[in-house]
Amino acid sequence: IKELIEERERMSREMAELKELKLYKSDSNSIFFSTEKAAEIFEKMLENRILIRKFKGNMSNFLRISIGKKEENDKVLGILKNVCK
Repeated sequence: IKELIEERERMSREMAELKELKLYKSDSNSIFFSTEKAAEIFEKMLENRILIRKFKGNMSNFLRISIGKKEENDKVLGILKNVCK
């Protein structure tokens, strides 16, 4: 649990630096955020065989990413930074 919390906090800090993302406080094993680039992020994740949760309807700009192992999280962060640059 300690490692999961540390990874969630690390990912949240790095994602918060991306001005295109609006993060919401989480105490779970995931990070919930919104962005105008939700569709593009979702597609890039799929291209890299990473499945994240994309919401529909009036929440179509919202995504949820589950916290994984450090290596997995680093790959997710890399994709996010690439899309948001």
